[in-house]
Amino acid sequence: YSLMEFEVGLYRDDIRPLADRYLQRDYIVLNESSVPTIWTVAEQSRAQGYNAAAESLWKMIADRGDKKLPEVRYARTRLDQRRTELEDLWQR
Repeated sequence: YSLMEFEVGLYRDDIRPLADRYLQRDYIVLNESSVPTIWTVAEQSRAQGYNAAAESLWKMIADRGDKKLPEVRYARTRLDQRRTELEDLWQR
């Protein structure tokens, strides 16, 4: 998994090619070692404006990741488009 971390560092300025590669690598085992790295790529994708790639990565994590991992719960939260009560309060 250190190779995955190396890739993140290599593509940190333009994460989209790496996000696309991760989406094509359907053989990646989503476990406690790989999911945090994929989560990081999804978050960086969103920060760089690649929302479709970020959502696809979050979906991959939510669907295939170990339910015990916090990133799986975070991914489900990111994919949930309903506004929270706190967000509603800020809009008032």
